[in-house]
Formats: sequence, C-alpha cells, structure tokens
Amino acid sequence: MSYRLTAPSLATTPKIARDWVALVLRTANLPRLVEPARVCTSEVVTNAHWHSRTSLITVEVTLAHRQTTVLVRDNNPNELPLLVPADRYARDEHGRGLLLVDSLAADWNVRILGDHAKAVYFTLIDHEGSAAA
Repeated sequence: MSYRLTAPSLATTPKIARDWVALVLRTANLPRLVEPARVCTSEVVTNAHWHSRTSLITVEVTLAHRQTTVLVRDNNPNELPLLVPADRYARDEHGRGLLLVDSLAADWNVRILGDHAKAVYFTLIDHEGSAAA
C-alpha cells in the first residue's frame, strides 16, 4: 500500500511532510513508527528543500507488514546527500540530519532516477507492533 504527497519546495514543506507521514502511520496502526518517521522525514525533506534547488518535492510512504519505507524525491540528481562524521559538525547546528536518519532507520540510501531526479529513502521496522491496517 502506497501513499504519495507532492508539494512545492518551501520552508514549510518539511513540517507538512512530517505531519502527513505521521497521519499515514497512525491511520495504518503503526504508532511506534510515528516519531522516528517524523524525524527522518523532516531531515530528508529539509535536505531536499535546502540543497537540491528543486521546485517540487514528492514524499511516498509504502506500508508493508510492519515495515514502512519513506521515499523523498526531488528534481536534482547532481546534489547527493552525504553522511558525515558526527565530530565534523560538533559545534554546528547543521549537518547532522543524515546521522539522525542513520541512527533511527533500519536502512537508508539514495537512488538516482534518470537524468532529472533522485530519491532518498529510509525504512523503519516495527518489531513489536501489529501489521498495517
């Protein structure tokens, strides 16, 4: 089961995307995944907004048995996110987003989607909860 949201790349889009993903997960009876998904979605959508110079951001949530994958697509395959060591940004307020994603998600990666798009995705697993409704 998949759901998709496409929004303009604005400063408000990360909040809209994370709240929408949380709503999808609550409705699917996956409450334990809501907060990690909110954090990861916010970080990945924020990266797309600030670094990709794209006009639209698409967020897709795919629900499978106790597993959720969130994919964030933008129109700039040339600006790839990088996971940097935590000590590199020890005194900076920025630059730690993918470290959060890496620590919360079971998996994450980047896919190049042809010449005009890329997607950053992460997967969360509910090891104790019920299956998606």
